[in-house]
Amino acid sequence: MAPVGTAGYVFVATIAVFAVFLGACAGAAAWAVRSSLRWAGLVAAAGFLAATVLLGSYTLTAAAILGGPPLILTFLTSWLTARYLERRARWRHIWATLVGLGCAVLLGFLYLRLLGLALGFPGATRP
Repeated sequence: MAPVGTAGYVFVATIAVFAVFLGACAGAAAWAVRSSLRWAGLVAAAGFLAATVLLGSYTLTAAAILGGPPLILTFLTSWLTARYLERRARWRHIWATLVGLGCAVLLGFLYLRLLGLALGFPGATRP
């Protein structure tokens, strides 16, 4: 594979992995401090865009298109899972937060795996 093609794969994978982990951690942190879903989501999205556009070498469009869906997916998964486990299942706050973080990372991994299969990343094997 040409070096330019490899750089494109690294570009997409880097921004997607960063979005997955930032979304999962931001959702767990928002639930841990009992923050509002709306404000915490806006802060997480603004922080992600600031980190990728201002500090990284990504354009705003690329950051929003490639990183937006996994960021939102893992943020909501982490926050909503922790909320459900604490309020409905009567788990303790810290355990619900940690399980929410774990579920979001697991779902983020599955998203990245699906992205790798869809884009045909090298090393992505089809079942």
